[in-house]
Amino acid sequence: MSAKINFKFLIIVIFMFALSFLGADSSSKNLAVAKGKVIEGDSHDYEVRKVSQDGMITLQVLDTSSKLIWKSEEIGSEEKKFTIGGKAESLFLKDISKDGIPEIVTAAFYGPRASALYIFSYSSKTKSFEPIKCRFPKDGLVRDFVVSDIFQENGSDILFESDEKLKILGMIYPDDPEKAPTEGVYFFAFQNGEFIHTKTEPVLKENGNR
Repeated sequence: MSAKINFKFLIIVIFMFALSFLGADSSSKNLAVAKGKVIEGDSHDYEVRKVSQDGMITLQVLDTSSKLIWKSEEIGSEEKKFTIGGKAESLFLKDISKDGIPEIVTAAFYGPRASALYIFSYSSKTKSFEPIKCRFPKDGLVRDFVVSDIFQENGSDILFESDEKLKILGMIYPDDPEKAPTEGVYFFAFQNGEFIHTKTEPVLKENGNR
């Protein structure tokens, strides 16, 4: 009888431990908060939250009554900073499109080496925020984000040179698979509602070699 009781007790302990473990993982944490305004006839204030929950990072937009009005899909798994206005930021509101409504700018690390910069713009048609596309015309590649695979903790790997120009550190992968990738800088310009890749340059080492 005692053996059966001990076995049941063990099962209960394991179950309670599993519940406590899941509960700890499911707790959400605000990584950053920013406030903005949408102007469509009337002016509407809103709050943007960068939230980490269950190992996933998402953006949430709430109205003044804290009602959720938009939530992004997962943008990454770990916090990441970028540089804008000469400062490292986690979340920033900036009117990049010059339409009077600030875009939501943020970044996240999604591994194993890559980080993503997301820029969400408000759409009056869908009444929600949609990602500004990143386009590589030469390769015919279009993404919802800009990628950096040279991680810099201080955010210098993802740099806004101005509202309309991006400078991104990333590896240059040669066409020849026998050759090793090298560090480079990718440049993007905001054109016709998208960030367009304009050029890539190798990173110069201190001795001047590439």
